[in-house]
Amino acid sequence: ALTEDSFNSLYYLKEISGSLQFNTIPSMSTITLPNLRIIRGQDTFASSGGPVSLLVQSFTNGSLNLPSLTEVSNGRAVFVSTSGTCGFLNVLWTDILSNGFLLDYSNSGCSVPSADCSSCPSGHCWSSGSLYCQILTKTVCPQGCGRCFRSSGYGSYQCCSDLCTAG
Repeated sequence: ALTEDSFNSLYYLKEISGSLQFNTIPSMSTITLPNLRIIRGQDTFASSGGPVSLLVQSFTNGSLNLPSLTEVSNGRAVFVSTSGTCGFLNVLWTDILSNGFLLDYSNSGCSVPSADCSSCPSGHCWSSGSLYCQILTKTVCPQGCGRCFRSSGYGSYQCCSDLCTAG
């Protein structure tokens, strides 16, 4: 049987050059990739709405947590038939998706965010609890910054170079 332990080999994954697909995941409590920061989308899934770099399909009654994901460089994020796994609606996708690409959840079966993000500094999360808070790297930046990071020494957001990837 497929369990969360089945995904342990992905625990240290930080970067995907192509795309990521979760398809027909049977009921399980959680899939967490805590260190994944960027999906580059160099190879995407084709769809009528344009390229897709993150596809989650037929995953119900659980939670998908990508708390370190700060950038999808190319392509859309699409959630299909994911009722009961609606935490992604708490995520501020405009902070993650690049180049005008959008989140598509029209066929997800989700309409209401399902997590309590009140413990998160950003106010956004993948699931309830401080372990799953979204890290913002675009929408919180000082004017004139494309991406930024929170400086622990200064307690404020500092601009990154335009070459900076994923904040």
